[in-house]
Amino acid sequence: LYVKQKGGVGRLTYNGINEKQELYDLLAGGFTMEAFLVNGNSFSSSSDEQCLTSSTQSGGYNLTVYKGRYTFSVHTGGSYRNPALEGAPDRVNMAHLMGVYDPDMKTAALYVNGEKVSEVSAEGIFALASGSGWSNIILGGDTTADCGTHILSSNTRIADYKLYPSAMNSLQI
Repeated sequence: LYVKQKGGVGRLTYNGINEKQELYDLLAGGFTMEAFLVNGNSFSSSSDEQCLTSSTQSGGYNLTVYKGRYTFSVHTGGSYRNPALEGAPDRVNMAHLMGVYDPDMKTAALYVNGEKVSEVSAEGIFALASGSGWSNIILGGDTTADCGTHILSSNTRIADYKLYPSAMNSLQI
């Protein structure tokens, strides 16, 4: 997927999952998001968020550029937990991003190019995106509660995306 301008998004749906509870049961025990991408956007610490891969709306999870940093977000305990890469993202080379939610360890971690760059506490109950937004993952933006799109990215190339229903450890990553 090459997002040339805002509004150019890809929409993924879950194979064989038709009920929110099914997805919750699959992911509440931990999950790992993976994306290979080139983000050509120039960001400053005061810039807005641009979602790279996302299923967030008052709940859920994403990989994004927020305030000039790669960030993984997961909604637990009533708020988003946001491990982030300190420093500006590479705007030329492909990056390998992995976000890991591990409810057993009560953590959310972000890995960039195979190295853990940040880990934060992620206590509390995991929540999926609200409304019917849970049923989509948007590449190049975020989902709304009624499956629309917003928080759009631009000038981003996404080569691959995967969502694993387990929390990977550093060795697996």
